Amino acid sequence: FLKEGSFLRLLCDQLSNGKLQWVPIDAIYDIVALGANYERQYPMESGRDNQMNFLIKTFPKEEEGIRKFYYHVRESGKGMMVLAFLKCLPKVLVKFLLVTGLMQRAFPALKYLKKTVSQVLDEITSDKELRAILSYSFGDFGKQ
Repeated sequence: FLKEGSFLRLLCDQLSNGKLQWVPIDAIYDIVALGANYERQYPMESGRDNQMNFLIKTFPKEEEGIRKFYYHVRESGKGMMVLAFLKCLPKVLVKFLLVTGLMQRAFPALKYLKKTVSQVLDEITSDKELRAILSYSFGDFGKQ
């Protein structure tokens, strides 16, 4: 989310007058350990594409669901940006957009903010191991 050139990165740089120093994280920044004795370990790789490709290699039968999950993550991020934008608009305009239904038409990404991670996972996979890993990494992929 804070990659060079992203809106959020620009915002952070503006708020700090460019005084924040950004340090890249390690290629593998964490490990999801599952099982009674944590015997099943899955490295969390930096970067959305790296993480998605690792999961597809690990769970090849679940490729479609994994790709859908990351699509939902990307789209829900857009919805969050819309919410931030709406905070800058006059309240009367936001109410008008809501009442007329123009909000959903103008900002379709908002629909993703109405679902929980569990609801999305219910739609894409029944694999409990994959569900646990995707729940862990929701919204946090390290450097993108």
